[in-house]
Amino acid sequence: MVPPRSAFPAEGTRFGLHDDSFELGTELGGGSQGRVYMCKRLGTGNEYAVKVVNTKAIELRERTVASLRREITVMRELHHPRIVNLKEAFWEGNLCYIVMDLARGGDLHSKLEPGAGIGSEHASRHISLQLLGGIAYMHSHKVIHRDLKPENVLIVRSVRRSEPAYEMHDVKIADFGLSKCLRRVGEQEAGMTACGTLDYLAPEVVTGQYDERIDFWSFGVLLYVMLSGRLPFEIEGVADIKRLAGQHLSFQGVWRIVSEHAKDFVQGLLRVDPGDRLDQSGCLLHPWLAEEAMNTMEGSACAHADVFKSYGSSKKSSNVTLTPTAELPGVHSSIVLDSEGPGSKLVQVLAAARGTARQMVRPSATFVFVAPFLIMTVILIACFAALFSFSADCRTFAPSEYTQDSSPWPRTSSHFSLQASRPDFIRA
Repeated sequence: MVPPRSAFPAEGTRFGLHDDSFELGTELGGGSQGRVYMCKRLGTGNEYAVKVVNTKAIELRERTVASLRREITVMRELHHPRIVNLKEAFWEGNLCYIVMDLARGGDLHSKLEPGAGIGSEHASRHISLQLLGGIAYMHSHKVIHRDLKPENVLIVRSVRRSEPAYEMHDVKIADFGLSKCLRRVGEQEAGMTACGTLDYLAPEVVTGQYDERIDFWSFGVLLYVMLSGRLPFEIEGVADIKRLAGQHLSFQGVWRIVSEHAKDFVQGLLRVDPGDRLDQSGCLLHPWLAEEAMNTMEGSACAHADVFKSYGSSKKSSNVTLTPTAELPGVHSSIVLDSEGPGSKLVQVLAAARGTARQMVRPSATFVFVAPFLIMTVILIACFAALFSFSADCRTFAPSEYTQDSSPWPRTSSHFSLQASRPDFIRA
């Protein structure tokens, strides 16, 4: 049951510390636990989103408080451009205020169309690279999200493309209410809580023994929805999840215009056996994401930087060699988000390598034969140099460069037990 508006403070209410207070603004949305408002930091005038929860007005109060404390604890440890970052958190009586980045573009759910998804395979790939950056960062910090879905992907900004017409979205992962800190990455833990949204739930979750690979299943369902505007499976209850091993993905309708690489990528993510499922390294090396580098209009260089930065910080992926398979995109100031962040060095080095390789090409038969080997050598050297640079930068990364981005309250809010989800775009 959603608490009534009378259970929450009125617009203009001030909260926080005596020397660092905030003022509550207009409401952005509501969910089963609380409401999200705009708020302003009075000392600086900066605007943020604030999630307000009245624990007294919610049933199962003890579990609600435990969930809020876990969410705040996890968010304090995570600072990344592809994650909604925590600014402050306050408890005032029965009210909990969680101040976060402000995303003015709504959530990804609002961009989905029945039978079409977000309308472009290029846009889906652009978002996928960003989500992988956030997922890699979370997992490198031993955090699993457990509730990845369109409602929990918030849009920071959008850029309209033409010929063909579609939108490219820069996004952040939000809502860590069901997140979990693992003792160690890569090992399944027994006795885990079965929680999440049924349509996006990995099969092994219902067994209570799982690890970070459940997030890649959810990512696969989310990608299927982005590409087609439909859910991959009809899930009405836990029994349907247990029968997934005998089901096959359908690639009908709009899938006829989706590339074979995209279909193979989705199939690799939606493997019932987590041992066969694509992980971070498998995703980054898959041809579908490599195609992003072949057309500079399909994505931003910062998306690659986010993924490689997080990827390089993960212990599991430290032994993987990044082998360029195509020409990497140059820097485009209109869409690069982290021009001064830790990812900028990778962008700059790769752009320099790209320029150097182009200058080396001459219309000589001998050089045409040698050129591919020289180009590959230059880019490999650049990648290794950038990765060494990242290891130092990532230790000192601070989120201050990415302020004033992030989050209305998602329409399908997280619960403490399995929940069915049948979004509007599926019903249509």
